[in-house]
Formats: sequence, C-alpha cells, structure tokens
Amino acid sequence: MNNLQIFNRDGQLYTDSREVAKMVGKRHDHLVRDIDGYIEVISHSPKLGADDFFTKSSYKAGTGKTYPCYLITKKGCEFVANKLTGEKGILFTAAYIDAFHQMEDTIKQLPEKAPNENDWRLIRSEAMKLNAKTKAFKAIMAAAKDKQLSAVAAQVYGIKGMESLTGEQVTELPETGKLYTATEIANALHTTAAKIGKVANANNLKTDEYGIWTLDKSRYSGKQVNTFQYNQHGKDKLKELLTA
Repeated sequence: MNNLQIFNRDGQLYTDSREVAKMVGKRHDHLVRDIDGYIEVISHSPKLGADDFFTKSSYKAGTGKTYPCYLITKKGCEFVANKLTGEKGILFTAAYIDAFHQMEDTIKQLPEKAPNENDWRLIRSEAMKLNAKTKAFKAIMAAAKDKQLSAVAAQVYGIKGMESLTGEQVTELPETGKLYTATEIANALHTTAAKIGKVANANNLKTDEYGIWTLDKSRYSGKQVNTFQYNQHGKDKLKELLTA
C-alpha cells in the first residue's frame, strides 16, 4: 500500500479494512474474520456499540464479484493495532493514532458550519501530508525489519522512525555507551579493519556482550548495510587477543 486513505462519511473518519490489512501484513479475509469475532464479543456488552469501532460494508472486485469489508473508525484501528505484538505493534499503534489525531485537529480548525469544498480541499491536503509521512515511516520500519539488527539498534531505529513521522521526540533513546567501528579500533591498534573482523569472527565476538549490530552506509554504494559496532568490552577483548 502506497498511501493510508482516511475519509469522512457523515462526519465520521474512517479507513478501509483492506488498507488496514495491508498495513498490518494480514490477509484481508483473515482480518474480516477477526473483526467479525471482535464484534461478537463487543455485542455482549450493553455499554459498547460495535458501530463505534466497525461498520459493515462491501466492495466489488475486478471480477465483478462482491466481497465483505469494514469501514474502521479510529477506535477500531486502535483495537486492531493493539492486537499486534512486540515493537511492531507499539510503533504501528502510535503511528496510526497520530495520523487520526492530526486529521481530527485539522477538522476542529474548520468553521462551525458544514464544510464547503475549500474546507475539504484543506482536509485532503492534510491527508496527503499524513499519507506521505506514513509511507516514509513504513519504509523506515521495513528497512529495519529486513536488517540483522540487535534489539537495542532496532529500538533506536523504531524511535527514529516515529520521530520522523510525528516531528516530535517520542522518547529517550536507549543508552548504549560509546561504540567503536572496526576501523576505529584498527587505527588504535595499528592494524586493519579486515584483521579486526577476522579476529572477531574467529572468537565469536559479534554478540550483545561485545557490541551491537547497526546500519551503516556501504563504502561501495549508497546502500545501508549491517555493521557490527563494538562496545568498550569488545574493544578491550580485541586488544587482548591481538596483543597476546
């Protein structure tokens, strides 16, 4: 999915379950099945209304056949997002809630009358900006997911992605201590980065005990590549092995 489409229907903001399915990496029919289950549970509570979360709808496929889908409110999106686990769930929830909140803030700034075409033009403009931010955020997280990152580095990458999306500081970055590249250690020990890498591999030093896997720019292209950076313990261990 290239963009996250948020639309207004009768004064309520919605997104389509097909878009949410793509966003969370789930088959649409499986998401519809899950939502059917959510509605079944919600319907047992006299204090909750399923329509506050999900509205049944349908769409026509290219074959002409009609399939069920749902219009999902902000509450519904939060409901679905919170069913995700781990860091992906946390970041997706934050990104989705932020997008809806910003759209709501835009609508609140409109005159207290029925929105005219200029008003909706402003809303669509803000939606496009949010879509662009969401697209960038997804690209950042997809890149992080595809790389062999240590847990701390993945957390840093996720936080940086959220800050890029919201334009605000999300939380303090985790403390990693000073880190050293193989080149920096090689220069200090008067050897080569290749030698550092060879010794580290031979002694299984590329673990959380001695540093973290991060992303760095390749020396040969503009791509980012997996790079192990050593902490002080790793630097000291390499010095011990090379001077033994």
